[in-house]
Amino acid sequence: SSLDSELLTSDLSWESMHVLDLYAGSGALGLEARSRGAASVVLVEKSAPAAAIIRANIASVALDNVSVIVRDVSHLSVPSIAATVVFADPPYDMATQQIREVLAHLKENGWIAHGAIVVVERSGRDDNPLPDTWTLDRRRPYGETVLWYGRPVG
Repeated sequence: SSLDSELLTSDLSWESMHVLDLYAGSGALGLEARSRGAASVVLVEKSAPAAAIIRANIASVALDNVSVIVRDVSHLSVPSIAATVVFADPPYDMATQQIREVLAHLKENGWIAHGAIVVVERSGRDDNPLPDTWTLDRRRPYGETVLWYGRPVG
């Protein structure tokens, strides 16, 4: 995906990053972040078959400090640590307003740290998926896809 190529070219200092990969799919993005030195990674995927693939991928690369939560993103319980980097690749048929509500809810409940880097992948036809009160840092188009970068403030 576009997020994958963006992550690979990123010059982030991963060592201090706690990554939250929402709608994780195969888990490739979060696992790549961990392999680049992220302190911890939490992968959230509601599909049990996809989560099984994620667990197999984790085992095959023998990474520690990676956890998988099999649950809908909007029903997460209390986190163990607030994420400083968040990747979200929600289904394209998910309403923009619903994405905003989920992100705001996760911030309010301690999943997303103040000032975290949040990257959301969406169709190029969609509006800004970040909550209205957040800072939009940039919008990067990749063909039919757009990556929205922002940070929660307040």
